[in-house]
Amino acid sequence: MTAVSFGDYKRLLRFGQMYVGPRIPSDLSGWKTVPIGASLRLATHPHLNVVQIGRHPCSLTLVGYLIDPKHPDRDDRQILTGLLDAPGFSEEPFGPTDHLGGRWLLILDSPSDTIAFSDPGGLRQFYYALETPGDGVHGASEPGILGQALGLELDGGSESFRASPGFERNHEYWWPGDSSPFAEVRRLLPSFSVSLRTGRSERYWPTAHLAERDPESTLRLLADRLPSMMRAIVRRGDIAVTITAGLDSRMVLATCRDILDELHFVTIQQAGMPSDHADLDVPRRLAGRLGFEHRIVPAADRVRDGVRAGFRDGVLFFHEKWLRDAQGILDAYGQRLISVVGSMGEVGRLFYGDALPGGRPVTTEGLMRAAKLGDHPFARNHFQRWLDTLDGPGSYNLADLFYLEQRAGRWMASSQLEFGHVWRDVFAPFNSREILTSLLAVPEASRRPPRNRLFTDLISRLWPEALSEPINPHMVKTPAGPLRRLTRRLKRRFRRYRG
Repeated sequence: MTAVSFGDYKRLLRFGQMYVGPRIPSDLSGWKTVPIGASLRLATHPHLNVVQIGRHPCSLTLVGYLIDPKHPDRDDRQILTGLLDAPGFSEEPFGPTDHLGGRWLLILDSPSDTIAFSDPGGLRQFYYALETPGDGVHGASEPGILGQALGLELDGGSESFRASPGFERNHEYWWPGDSSPFAEVRRLLPSFSVSLRTGRSERYWPTAHLAERDPESTLRLLADRLPSMMRAIVRRGDIAVTITAGLDSRMVLATCRDILDELHFVTIQQAGMPSDHADLDVPRRLAGRLGFEHRIVPAADRVRDGVRAGFRDGVLFFHEKWLRDAQGILDAYGQRLISVVGSMGEVGRLFYGDALPGGRPVTTEGLMRAAKLGDHPFARNHFQRWLDTLDGPGSYNLADLFYLEQRAGRWMASSQLEFGHVWRDVFAPFNSREILTSLLAVPEASRRPPRNRLFTDLISRLWPEALSEPINPHMVKTPAGPLRRLTRRLKRRFRRYRG
């Protein structure tokens, strides 16, 4: 490996990752460490932010960062102090975090237990494993560290799934349910907590039926919270807002109206994307119309050996498809900027409306069709396990929860872990329980594509000129003729017959 490649390797290996357990693996000895209660230690990559405060007999540890849109000037320590001082927080810690944003894992140690739970989208990824009975729980940012530290063998079922046609065809694959490549390792999903003393995981949300909200009240909330989220994140470092021709990035752009001069605006020209693609042309035109500087960052022509090795040894089964884009970002910005993305906005847009239409029971078969991961028993079993956790309140659209807890909590979290190696960190302004619950409470007619009325109304309210260019013009379908409409109807009926 050349000197340059070795520099890439050291720079990227497990960048921004964590490990928690009764002991720390020797190859992580250079990481920062803090105690968690009497028997656990947390080790973090030198880059990863950790803040811990104590109120005897409890302590609260933050891994990552928190954003308080009600108080955008507060830092992590002030936010943590407010949480731990909240009445009853040590017994019921989840509700007080509902309005918070960021990408975080919280570990609450109290006399009764030590529990970990993450941001609403599970974007600060966390896996956990029991080594042997009585030895305690081990956790980490990705399963490969746990497999290596605990001497685990890859699970036969997961290996068969990884070799299946459905998995191999999907270059942006994700792992179903709370599964991992190791039978002993589980993913901490959004809306779940895990005891770091026993390994027991429990769902804590949703806890009640969802009360319907009128679109106007949700618009007022979003128009207040989202710009405040942006005002707060600019206090944390240099920011790159990534924009495309899509709706989610347009909403984020609209929230930036009053802070344009404090931001970088970037579009990634993904590997294979033509130079006249709408995701490049539309941001260019918006920059000219609205008066902000904009840069297109092309994917690298090739991936350096050290970069590939850094991902290979730091992220088990990393996504090869994303490497050239990651190399381009690394070369352009060198891990200096926090990337702001529109991710999580799709939670409220009935993303799986066609694959999981309302009015009929959601089945494992429907989930597998939606996920496009084939029909392997490994996926079937783990999707069924996830579905079984939702026997309670029935007023939520299960397709929306599937997007939140599976596509966001698995695919999107993997994306943010991997791209978080080349950015300084990643921030999604919609990643707040309060925001997501408010979106899901709006009647579906107001948030259904292709009109997406709630979301275009939000842009109009925040910055009407941001709609001066069309949303995803390359994806607008021409009106179908009678024969094509009939074919679509027949296909829908056939799917209903099968499902």
